[in-house]
Amino acid sequence: MHWPGSNGASVAARSGTTDGGHYRMPLFPVPAVLALLALIYVAYQNYLDVAFVRPSLIATGLIMVVPAVYYLVVLARRTDWNLHGPDELAG
Repeated sequence: MHWPGSNGASVAARSGTTDGGHYRMPLFPVPAVLALLALIYVAYQNYLDVAFVRPSLIATGLIMVVPAVYYLVVLARRTDWNLHGPDELAG
């Protein structure tokens, strides 16, 4: 699950939402791109193992896709989301 984090960091840096932050990653886009490439390489190498790893990768993919589809089809359409903080819940 490293890809969403590296992708999110790239999007935030491009949009300017992290301009006020105190920490700047050295050589910013390079570590995120390298991590994404390493993740793709490892997934590809695992995919080549037909006997054991490929069914595991397919199962992992389904575990990630099913909740994403549920979110898009059911949860994203809800308009009655109310976020309650700890103060509201306590009293």
